[in-house]
Amino acid sequence: MPNCCTECFLDKYLKEVIRRKGTIGECNFCGSEDVSIIEPQELQKYFNPLIKLYTAQVEFYPVYLLKECEGRFIWQILSEDWEVFDDCEIGKEIIEAMYTGDHEDSPLFLDNYVDREDEFYGTETELSDNLKKQWDDFCEEITYRNRFFPQKKLDIDLLLEILACSEAEITKDQMLFRARLSSHGMLSAKDLGMPPKEKATEGRANPKWISYLYLASDTDTAISELRPQVKNKISVGKFVVNKNISVVDLRRPYIDTPFRWGDKLNFVLDVQHFLRLLGYILSQPVDKDETTKEYLPTQYLCEFVKTHGYDGILYKSFRGNGYNVVLFGEDKVKCEDTKLYVVTSIKVASEQVIENR
Repeated sequence: MPNCCTECFLDKYLKEVIRRKGTIGECNFCGSEDVSIIEPQELQKYFNPLIKLYTAQVEFYPVYLLKECEGRFIWQILSEDWEVFDDCEIGKEIIEAMYTGDHEDSPLFLDNYVDREDEFYGTETELSDNLKKQWDDFCEEITYRNRFFPQKKLDIDLLLEILACSEAEITKDQMLFRARLSSHGMLSAKDLGMPPKEKATEGRANPKWISYLYLASDTDTAISELRPQVKNKISVGKFVVNKNISVVDLRRPYIDTPFRWGDKLNFVLDVQHFLRLLGYILSQPVDKDETTKEYLPTQYLCEFVKTHGYDGILYKSFRGNGYNVVLFGEDKVKCEDTKLYVVTSIKVASEQVIENR
């Protein structure tokens, strides 16, 4: 039986598995010598949960699409989407050796293009109908039934592991910016800090009377988040980070490696999508017609992050080109400078809405 080696893979978790369970020798796939090697079938149990996410297109694609469809083989997906293999052709040989024994028929996914069936049927701006239902159910419970003790059970340890994979650091001396409308002249550094608790209004991240500090990566993004009008005067404070800040980065929640999760991989990916949805919701501009009850779900999840030791959450800006940061405190930043700006133009974009009749 041929052996693959640590040099055949990019994934660090698989490399460690091979070092721990394999032997030293020559690789039959990439030709490396004096490296840790293992038979591909010994790795099959690590690959099974990931490969089970995909189904051969012939099993669920409509016939009319199969005649003209383009697609990718499983080893291409593993290389391109999951960064498993260093070389796609070597990946093909390893997967074939892994899933084709002496007395086994070749599984369908080896000879056909594959796809994720749940993603093929209905995706809505990256949020599947199933995920949207999960979010709606959570919102319904937290808003109308169980405010402080929701019955939906979370695997806290697993969720914290996933949060740790998406952890990022805003380093000392980095600059962040905060903007406020200031029709009566430039505001002071003190005025641009966290509002006093008695003046803290509802936000997407913070409940009423609990102050958070909303910052942006650059001046234009900070100003854009206010949705100002032409000729509005705006004070912008430059905040300097005086101590490294630990945040959960919701722009692209990360799960590290798919192989460490085993049979929990499907659930882990659901949680990853859920965190991505949280980032998406936080980035949306606040609608003046929204009621405070619509903030409850995101406030709950932000507080979950806060209570587990993080300083804040980083998420994409919907209106600017940069990103936003909400900090749960202001002890690690200091406003060192303020400047007054006036809005000179606003860019407007639109798209046609097609209504069902």
